Amino acid sequence: MDHAQRSILVFGAYLNLVGIGLLVAPTLLLAPLGFAPPADFWVRVIGVPVLILGTYYVRAARADNRDFMRGTVTGRLIPLVAFGALVAYGLAPVALMLFAFIDADGAAWTAWALRGDEQA
Repeated sequence: MDHAQRSILVFGAYLNLVGIGLLVAPTLLLAPLGFAPPADFWVRVIGVPVLILGTYYVRAARADNRDFMRGTVTGRLIPLVAFGALVAYGLAPVALMLFAFIDADGAAWTAWALRGDEQA
């Protein structure tokens, strides 16, 4: 497994853990970040597509799907802009940016790894 595959596999594992956390124990996952306990079921509903996305990442890493890997670099930068806007407009707590920074760091790692693997 090369560096790009590893970056996608690790990000997939992260998404799987977050998805499971949102689905099964959202308060346990979100409370340390200062989020209020969820008052309804929507946070658990969001856990399902996060978990599904995580499985896509893991499968793409194992299949060495370079097109998927390249596509995720741009997609994982979107939360930085979207969550940043939510925080800037006072619609979300600053702690939400932690998830955006993890996504952006993962995107940078994958971009760097793809370049390095292609040069090798």
